Amino acid sequence: MRRGAWLWAQGWAVLPAGAVLAALILSVPLAEGLPDGRQRIVLLGIIAIGAPLAVLGHRAFGVPSVRRAVERERTAWAAREGWRYDGPARVAPELARLGRPHGRRDPVPEASMHGTWRGRPAFAQTWMLRSAVGSTRLPARREVVAVAARTGPTRLVVTSAGGMPVFAVIPAWAHRGRDDIRSLQPEGERRTLVHGDADSLARHGDAVRSAADARAELPYSVVVGEGLVMILAFDDPRGETVRDRLDFAARIAELVERR
Repeated sequence: MRRGAWLWAQGWAVLPAGAVLAALILSVPLAEGLPDGRQRIVLLGIIAIGAPLAVLGHRAFGVPSVRRAVERERTAWAAREGWRYDGPARVAPELARLGRPHGRRDPVPEASMHGTWRGRPAFAQTWMLRSAVGSTRLPARREVVAVAARTGPTRLVVTSAGGMPVFAVIPAWAHRGRDDIRSLQPEGERRTLVHGDADSLARHGDAVRSAADARAELPYSVVVGEGLVMILAFDDPRGETVRDRLDFAARIAELVERR
């Protein structure tokens, strides 16, 4: 399984169709000298061959294939670490409020597992995200890990978008337009974007931001609140990445609890 497994899998939703379309376009000048009946046979033949190949390619390399690979790897990972593999799950309302990205409905957790990490209750999930009513965003998946922390009333998010639009990994509650949310923009060596209420920014913003700035990672957000430190990442469902992100979430939890 590769680092950008879900991104590659989503590509298989459009790549086969694009290949069939390209074959149809290229066949037009080649079939011009043929009688009309044979031209139709050529075009229908391309579609008849391309459509089943597209379906087979999607099953072998697309989202279903990656989902099966993630399920197998997490089942084995949970067994090694003394965790419990849960598979599909229901998202708690407070968790949905905390992490649901802008323009999306409540997530549908897949390949869920839970256990203890560094002495803290923890879990890892893949979120299947559907577009909200009125949104034109395509279905997507995000990788989520979280550990329990004494966050109190804190609600804070630090986002490292890595050149991508921040809405890919930023929770809806932090989106602009709310009067109670303040922002710290990237500047100088500060590569991250920070959102939170004034008290959360004053107490934890600098420490959490410094930890996030020092991290090399795919686009992600550190979300603090509701008794959790959550890492909401763009991709990479591999087991070693789950471990690394859990370690990172536990370090952030320690920072938050010191203040």
